[in-house]
Amino acid sequence: MSLISMTGPTIQAILGRTRTRLLKLRDLRSAHARSMLVIEKWILKNFETEGELATDGARWVPLKQATIERRRHGKNKALAGKVMILQDRGYLKTHWKPFYSPWKVAYQSMEDYGIYHDKGSGRLPQRRIIPRQYQVRAALRKVYLKHVQEALK
Repeated sequence: MSLISMTGPTIQAILGRTRTRLLKLRDLRSAHARSMLVIEKWILKNFETEGELATDGARWVPLKQATIERRRHGKNKALAGKVMILQDRGYLKTHWKPFYSPWKVAYQSMEDYGIYHDKGSGRLPQRRIIPRQYQVRAALRKVYLKHVQEALK
């Protein structure tokens, strides 16, 4: 019968590497930052396609003809001719606040009215702005899998 023996320094070295790997694994800051980029990219692409991503290809409810005409002939020269949905001034598209804690990632609109567009309200049709989990799950899984692989190297 053969025995394997390890000396104290060998065991200490293994434990040291294990501790280092666990600390890297627990530090999710870089993975969270990368996941924020995934969400931001999704939101921007969703605006560019006027909701194709959020509606799984169907796009947002079109603007009413009266709204389009008002923009084409309105007094506000900055909006003249613009007919991109939810992009009159670009605030809803570009004013987002990323937030993350050790166990949570969130992306919040800095515009109070964003929630009404995302969920729909009264005469305002729903035009989803933010992704649902199933729409970004695969991309986020890759981010966190890469984090685990890098931590355990």
